[in-house]
Amino acid sequence: MSSRRCLLALLWLPALLGGCAPGPRPDAAARDLSRLVAERAGIPVAPPAAMSEAEVRATLDDLLDQPLTAAAAMRIALLNNPEVRSIYEELGVSRAELLGAARLPNPVLAGSVRRHPDVEHNDLELELSIELLDVLFRPLRRGAAQAGFAAAQLRLGGAVLDLVHEVRLGFLAAQAAAETLALLRTSLAAAEASLDFAHRLHAAGNITDLDLANEQAFREEARLAVAAAELAERRGRERLNTLLGLWGPDTQWQLAPRLPEPPAAEPATEEIERQAVASSLDLEAARLQIEVAGRELGLARKTRWLPELEVGGLAEREAGDKEWAVGPSIELALPLFDQGQAAVAAAEAQRRLREEQYRALAIAVRAASRAARDRLAAARQRVDYYRAVVLPLRQRIVEQAQLQYNAMQLGAFELLAAKRDQIAAGRDYVAALHDYWQAHSDLEQVRNGRLPAGLAAGGQMPTDPGAAPAAEPSRGGH
Repeated sequence: MSSRRCLLALLWLPALLGGCAPGPRPDAAARDLSRLVAERAGIPVAPPAAMSEAEVRATLDDLLDQPLTAAAAMRIALLNNPEVRSIYEELGVSRAELLGAARLPNPVLAGSVRRHPDVEHNDLELELSIELLDVLFRPLRRGAAQAGFAAAQLRLGGAVLDLVHEVRLGFLAAQAAAETLALLRTSLAAAEASLDFAHRLHAAGNITDLDLANEQAFREEARLAVAAAELAERRGRERLNTLLGLWGPDTQWQLAPRLPEPPAAEPATEEIERQAVASSLDLEAARLQIEVAGRELGLARKTRWLPELEVGGLAEREAGDKEWAVGPSIELALPLFDQGQAAVAAAEAQRRLREEQYRALAIAVRAASRAARDRLAAARQRVDYYRAVVLPLRQRIVEQAQLQYNAMQLGAFELLAAKRDQIAAGRDYVAALHDYWQAHSDLEQVRNGRLPAGLAAGGQMPTDPGAAPAAEPSRGGH
């Protein structure tokens, strides 16, 4: 082969080795992310770019015109929350990084001019070169980049699922706060009636000043409890507005009436650990990171004895010559002092680090699944106990108090106190019901492949719906 043909072959080397492989299309990557979230969350999800602003607006109007449910709240958040849109933009950034890792390096053009004082013309030299190792090991780099992109997709899909879970919890908290507020207002109405009756009895001389003061104190404490519950209810709504990305007139939505009762039977949880490990997005992403580390280790080992290799073509024309002299060029780094020991050791340590992180994460996933299962079982027992024992008992007490009051064997204050205690038991039942649905949501999040916050180490989630209102006093009698 002539020198000129050799140079042309070297200049066409990137094309001969396959050029640069395209990465996944942006719309395909976004659809894959939406499909992942839809399958795990059980609600339809469309990429932000798939719907026009008019279509999004029409869907929001349709959802907000009806009493807000948990499913509707999650759909609104996926359509309207800016964080969701930013997550899809992060997917675009990860895709761009993948494309950057897959592309060939740019060739380097170098030139020089040497002037001779007694010669009219100058020596000219041009060299075009490319880092050959980057070309040869491009498949390894591309494989590592593709595994990294897949891990990024899982991480971003997990972030969307976390937002959906947060919306579900926020909805439950807002619903529990609204129901608690309604019960406290009922209790305040009873306190107002009791105080009004006490004023009449005091005016007739039938109760003491101390009795009247006690009734007044109870009414004021009931007012404080309602004020605290009103604040908690407003805070719950605003937190949900933030999660749904709503503002202005869109914040005037109405909640579904009350927390639903638990289902008749709970889903089987005997295989919850196995399900959690099999579906964990975090574990799959960690496994891909081990793959990335393994590919980088392989690359470090392959390049330790040949760290740099540039090939190209050289064209030279000396002073006075009309023809260019053309030929190949090569530049090789000799591994005399550095045989890549540090790079290989770092890559080996990085792979071991990823493997240990995977093991630690697997332990955390198993612990979270057991914690979620145990918490749901305990919450269900508490709800069932209130429903089967406490609430019927309070109902019987009120009924018996009413009978004795009708027979003039019990005073009005004692009857009102029994009804207040019944309302307090109802508030406790709402709190237990809220805790149950939180636990249920946490277990579903584990099944969806995510670790709920607070359960990774077997901890417990807070149970208060928003800010807990001031405790309403309870009296057994006047």
